[in-house]
Amino acid sequence: MPRDKLAAARHARSEAILDRAQAELKGSGIRYTREVLTGPVGHAIAAHAELTGCDAIVMGRYGETGIGELLMGSVAMKVLHLSRLPVMLVR
Repeated sequence: MPRDKLAAARHARSEAILDRAQAELKGSGIRYTREVLTGPVGHAIAAHAELTGCDAIVMGRYGETGIGELLMGSVAMKVLHLSRLPVMLVR
């Protein structure tokens, strides 16, 4: 698949995920921003949160556990290590 088509497919998938999240938040009164970021995920999240003046990062923690997390790493762990902001991980 050509690089530009792959990028467009990734962007479309990201927008679809954000559409679902936005529908869940509709009417909740919770303030949020909607962004599609590119690059290494942990770095992108930590850098964007700091750049935009967030007070904290709240993110889900799922996937690898225990030794698997130590060997494979995870986005949540990368954000924890990279960000100077408080990071809350929820199950």
